[in-house]
Amino acid sequence: MIKEHEIQFAGERLLLNNRRSIYWPDKQMLIFSDIHLGKAAHFRQNGIAIPGNVIKKDLKALKELILHYNATVVTVVGDFFHAGINSDTQFFSEWAHSLPQLHWNIVKGNHDKSVNAENTDGIFYMNDSLFIEPITLVHHPEPEQSHTISGHIHPGVILRASCGKALKIACFLVSENRIILPAFSQFTGLDTGFLKKSIEKYTPYVVLDEGVIRV
Repeated sequence: MIKEHEIQFAGERLLLNNRRSIYWPDKQMLIFSDIHLGKAAHFRQNGIAIPGNVIKKDLKALKELILHYNATVVTVVGDFFHAGINSDTQFFSEWAHSLPQLHWNIVKGNHDKSVNAENTDGIFYMNDSLFIEPITLVHHPEPEQSHTISGHIHPGVILRASCGKALKIACFLVSENRIILPAFSQFTGLDTGFLKKSIEKYTPYVVLDEGVIRV
């Protein structure tokens, strides 16, 4: 079940959800980052055994979000793809044609090196950054910019369970001027050390099945 935590950011109402994305109601826009389509196929091409259903699970979750919010715009703040064109990215092109009403905004990430509108059937166009007043959408957090939504970090926190075990959990990081999204795909690592290194004060919102919880 999709569950949300509402926040105010840059004077805008945003919904953080437990599917690792943000819905911006006034823009009918779903925002996420770091799905890394093609990563599993890239690993398989290099002899590393990865289940072939990773992309199907990620795109199933994405479609559920799009339908749940009746979103008309999808904005990906980087690392939509992982390693160029392969069977997974071709599968995405076919999948995307089942949602022809969508407008796609793709902000280029460090892994989006060789993908463009020409080799994805013109479904979307790549942008180095995207300004949708009053928020700038970029891949990497930019300290000199105000009111940005970004990805790249794959943020997480370590929480201690009652049994004494340490759990690594994906989270949103929210400050006065920045939101850093968790990686959308669960086939990614977590950076649990970013908060310790950052001089900016962030509030973590952890992503659980039960909802999004401020910690």
